[in-house]
Amino acid sequence: MMAELHRREKQAGIIPDHDIDVYMK
Repeated sequence: MMAELHRREKQAGIIPDHDIDVYMK
């Protein structure tokens, strides 16, 4: 579920890739 949320935000350009990596950890 979290991965889906991050995927949507990434597509929207809200969260940079490096921030997503930090959240996933």
